[in-house]
Amino acid sequence: MQGMIRCVVVAGLLYGCGPGDTVTPVDGAGSSGTAALSIQWKAVPGDWPGDINSSVTIDEARFSFDNLRVIGDAGPGDPRTTETTFEVRWDSGTTPASIDFDNAPIGLYSQLSLQIAGRDLSKNSYELRGTVDIGDRMEFRIEDKLPMPIALSIDKMLMPNKTATVELEIDFVHALSGVDFETMDVDNGRLELNETDPEIIGFRKKLVESFKPTDGSN
Repeated sequence: MQGMIRCVVVAGLLYGCGPGDTVTPVDGAGSSGTAALSIQWKAVPGDWPGDINSSVTIDEARFSFDNLRVIGDAGPGDPRTTETTFEVRWDSGTTPASIDFDNAPIGLYSQLSLQIAGRDLSKNSYELRGTVDIGDRMEFRIEDKLPMPIALSIDKMLMPNKTATVELEIDFVHALSGVDFETMDVDNGRLELNETDPEIIGFRKKLVESFKPTDGSN
């Protein structure tokens, strides 16, 4: 009869295997343990309502997400690092809560994938509201029903019994920098830009560019 096999497990690797021994895990090793991964949101500007420039103020931003996935090199698409169907919102009294994956597998994470999408075609994927001075101060609204995928590169190592944080910034100053408010359509006394306007294509590009992981990650 063959003897039992004794192995020491260190960060998912096996060492010291020999006949007649038992399996001995090192504390914190394995595919998950108590390791945690946290997504924290940051906005530019940091205060709401916030000044984009001397003429433009943003009052509210809302995003509807179909999913957010933090993708590890060892297991892309792991449900333990996936969040589905949620909203992120900034306004004068609201900032987004972090998204915490308390049972994330240890290892290297190299991609953050997001899908901004309304729950159905009647719902907006995102909405931005504020005011702009174009001779007179007017309200503006930018909204879009089309889905918008975003893929970001990250470099985050999650160790056993540790928490790693990815700080995700949305730079609304950059997103709104290309908007020509003076040419926007006026509806009920408010400036409007939506998926029916050709100018929304350029805005989508700027908005995607505005999502980025920052050096504040640890």
